Amino acid sequence: MNEMMGSGTNDRLLWALIAITILALAVLTTYRLARRPITAEPTPRIQPPEEVLRRRYAEGEIDEDEYLKRQAGLR
Repeated sequence: MNEMMGSGTNDRLLWALIAITILALAVLTTYRLARRPITAEPTPRIQPPEEVLRRRYAEGEIDEDEYLKRQAGLR
């Protein structure tokens, strides 16, 4: 009868390993969350109008005449 039910030692060892693993994961998660810097939402980087104009010209959204006209308007 004892062979069919097992001695219980292996079961206790397995449950101990599971408990240690869960505890280790909880400690690791708490440590990582505690070290995370608390910051506000990142503010979007505002590009200067000249940079936006240069990018649009480089990507072909506007032609040279439009680029020069708008560049003069920014000055």
